[in-house]
Amino acid sequence: MKRIALITYLSFIICQLSISQAQTISLLTCEPGKEEVYTLFGHTAIRVQDPEKNIDIVVNYGLFDPHAPNFIINFILGKTDYYAGATTYDTFCQTYRHEGRNIHEQVLRLTPEETANIINTLNNNLTPPNNTYRYNIFYKNCTTLAKDAIWNNLKPQTSNLKPQTSNLKPQTPNTTTRSLINQYTQPYPWLQFGINLILGVKADKTLTPEQQLFLPIELMNAVQDSKLTATTIQRQPHRENHAERTTIITPLIASIILLIIAISVSIPTFSKSRHSRAVAVFDSLLIITTTVASLILILFAFSEHPTTTLNLLLLMLNPIPATILWQTIRGRKTKFGKRIWTLWAAMTIACLCGAVIQTYPIPIFLIAATILVRALCHTFFSYSAEPSAPPKKV
Repeated sequence: MKRIALITYLSFIICQLSISQAQTISLLTCEPGKEEVYTLFGHTAIRVQDPEKNIDIVVNYGLFDPHAPNFIINFILGKTDYYAGATTYDTFCQTYRHEGRNIHEQVLRLTPEETANIINTLNNNLTPPNNTYRYNIFYKNCTTLAKDAIWNNLKPQTSNLKPQTSNLKPQTPNTTTRSLINQYTQPYPWLQFGINLILGVKADKTLTPEQQLFLPIELMNAVQDSKLTATTIQRQPHRENHAERTTIITPLIASIILLIIAISVSIPTFSKSRHSRAVAVFDSLLIITTTVASLILILFAFSEHPTTTLNLLLLMLNPIPATILWQTIRGRKTKFGKRIWTLWAAMTIACLCGAVIQTYPIPIFLIAATILVRALCHTFFSYSAEPSAPPKKV
């Protein structure tokens, strides 16, 4: 999750770790940042120390190359490859301290055999081509791979050291992927709104306690609540983190304004009076905006992201209204246009019914109301974009 250039890491020359009795393994959790989107969820890594051999390294599963061909489009399509790499502990900490982010270290209580097995797993994960994996933010990331490297090497007789189900969020039994993401994006309403748009039905499935551990802080809390932690150390940053940015116009406020404008431009239509060019402009912008949103949702729907493949918002935010964009711009009303608006209204109502199985952000309901208000005007009222010319006198 942490974007650090690959060249700042060692070229895996220390990946072949040898086994010794003095080695200790720690889980490192970096707190979420406030400067970049990719820092909002924090970061997880594994620290290996061997004082006898003067080894102190960090194994990091969160490396990626931002300069790789088609990186952005591949990320959207869920086809981004991440890497596992190693660096010195001091180098790893320096970046996070400079950003004002705390680092929590949990020294794990392990037997020598478990320690050796974990190190063998790390060696294997750092060896090409094993060091490359297909990244998924919810199912396969720096946190889940670090967890697996530890969990899978605990002996059966010490499996009780794993975090127990009863220790994980007993006060929120209906935790979902969406609810967890919303917790971390709360200070950023537009980002939260955008993520909620692309997340589909599968993001509202209740997670098991272990499925919740795809986020660094969740894993850290689970390990802390278990018997796996021997010692917890917190590394303070060199400076305070930046203050959270304040957003004046939030998606909720913007959607309220949108609905007010929709009602305002519709009043002349309800009163059967001539409407101004503002109606055509508003309807055109509404169609363009929803069409662009639909194309983004379609792109994610056909991606490899499991939580975006089935999205009921596509019923409302779909490209069908784009078929009448030109006539809308020109202010013309046709029977075909009336059918499209009627279909759009029906699909919007169907989308709202989908709120039973998919959680929508509040602005979506206001946007739906906006579409329905305009569809009502186009379906049941007739108008002309320009006033007709008076008849000529003979």
